[in-house]
Amino acid sequence: MRNGMTSTVRRAACVAACAALALTATACDGGKKSRGGGSDGGSSTQQDEKPKVLKLGQPAPEPQTFSGSKKAEFEVAPTKVTMGEPGDLADLDNQKTAKGKVPAWIYVKAKQVEGGTTKKPMIMSDFGAKAGGASAKRLILLMGGLKATPKDCVDDDSVTWTKGKTATVCQVYLVPQGKKIDEVLLSRGFTAEPQRWAVNK
Repeated sequence: MRNGMTSTVRRAACVAACAALALTATACDGGKKSRGGGSDGGSSTQQDEKPKVLKLGQPAPEPQTFSGSKKAEFEVAPTKVTMGEPGDLADLDNQKTAKGKVPAWIYVKAKQVEGGTTKKPMIMSDFGAKAGGASAKRLILLMGGLKATPKDCVDDDSVTWTKGKTATVCQVYLVPQGKKIDEVLLSRGFTAEPQRWAVNK
């Protein structure tokens, strides 16, 4: 009788121990998965997070790298947009390009914060704009500029940059006639959302 009771107690103890081990393993796996999922989820959230829409004059959150004669880092901030008239494109050689469009000049204040002396960093090449949902097209002028170009519009190719130097550069874009630029965009690569600046209406 004692042997039977002893055997029963042992079997019960083994079942309890196995059950305890099973519960412990499940909890560890669950905790591990939870931590892993939480970490991955946080990383995904950071990658997918859209940058805050800024106001004109506010600098981009991080310095931007541009490659001219040498690589350099710049703090950049669009400062204003000047809209033109349809007649401002009259002296454009390719009138097909000008059809149904008006010019808009975007100004960007830049300060070189890292790197040596550099020329033609093409700061404006990473800037774009939206006008009523339509993309503004950057106008490339190989020879000279438009007669209607504002006097304070400085092409970034004409500036020689050194660390600490600040200058405001400008680029002309083509916008569908009847629309105005309402957002300035800064490209942050192929996979990241662009930085956006709202243009006061």
